[in-house]
Amino acid sequence: MKRITLGVVVAMLAAAAFAVPAGAAPTDILTKPASILVGTCTFEGVANFGAPLGLTPTNVHWTYSSSGTCTGTVNGQAVVNTPASLTFDATGPVGCTVGYSLSGRFGITFGTAIKGDRSLTGDMDLVQTVVNTLALRGDTAGAAVGRTTFLAQNGPPLLSDCVNHTITQLNAEHTFATVGPMSG
Repeated sequence: MKRITLGVVVAMLAAAAFAVPAGAAPTDILTKPASILVGTCTFEGVANFGAPLGLTPTNVHWTYSSSGTCTGTVNGQAVVNTPASLTFDATGPVGCTVGYSLSGRFGITFGTAIKGDRSLTGDMDLVQTVVNTLALRGDTAGAAVGRTTFLAQNGPPLLSDCVNHTITQLNAEHTFATVGPMSG
């Protein structure tokens, strides 16, 4: 009988130690609701490449960090040009004029005016051709599609840098619209 009582007491203490108070906000990925975006976003920032780019695509790791705005709804809250940041972390055969990165990672962080979870993460694909297409898939659900512009933000020296295989960073603009709610 003492063993059963001791087991029940230990179980109760363990449950109490891991319990979340009723008024507390969930912080665990298993209990916290995912951030949800429905709308359009535009970001301007810098892509940094792990090796210099040239005319011929080479397999390279790259990152992108930017700031911008989103319009639509975030977590059910209507927003117009609400501040946000966007990051990419990807690898793929990339060159000055063509390339692609499939199944990279993206992260969007919304400003403090947004209630609830302010971050959204998922997978991204960027295919660089005449029209640079961008596809995002939220970790939980949904998607967004858009485009990326590099040349307009970098000016004429870009062409000589490309021929000389010396590009290690590029200014870029990413614009996308969700296809239904995207969450992650």
